[in-house]
Amino acid sequence: MKKIFGLQILLICVIALLGCAQPALPDNTAGLKDCGTSKECISDATKQCEKAFAVITETSQNPEAGISLKISIFGFEGNNCKISYKMEKITVDPKSKDATIAQVMGAMLQGKGMACLVPKEQLGNYDAFGAAQVQDLKKQCTGPLVDALLNVVPNN
Repeated sequence: MKKIFGLQILLICVIALLGCAQPALPDNTAGLKDCGTSKECISDATKQCEKAFAVITETSQNPEAGISLKISIFGFEGNNCKISYKMEKITVDPKSKDATIAQVMGAMLQGKGMACLVPKEQLGNYDAFGAAQVQDLKKQCTGPLVDALLNVVPNN
C-alpha cells in the first residue's frame, strides 16, 4: 500500500513539473522601444525586428467588445526574430447573439501567451498585430496561446 501511495505522489510531482516545463515567455520590456498603443509603430518594428513593445486593442463595431494584445519584439536570435504575444484582455458584448460562445472562446485565450521565432524573410508578411498565419503557429511559436488559438481559430 505504501509503495502504491509513494508512486502516486511521485507521478503527481512529475506531472506538475512537466506542466511547468513549458518555455518561458519573455515579458521584460526593459530596453525595448515603447510603441504605446500605436499599430503603425509596432507593425514597422515587427517588419524590421526592431526591439519594441506595444499593447494593441482592437474593438468590434460595438465598443464594448474587443481584444487587447501585448506584442514584444526582442530582436534577432540568429536568423529569426524573437517575438512574444500575450492576450491581455478580451471583452465580449453581452447583448450579441453569440455572446456565450464568445465568452467561452475569450476565456480560453485571455491571459495566455506565446513566444515565436519568425524567419527574417517572413517578417514583411506580418500585420499590425504581428500575427502569424494559423498554419505557421506550430512551426514558429510555443506556449499556451498556440494550442488555445489552434482550438479556437479555424485552420484553413
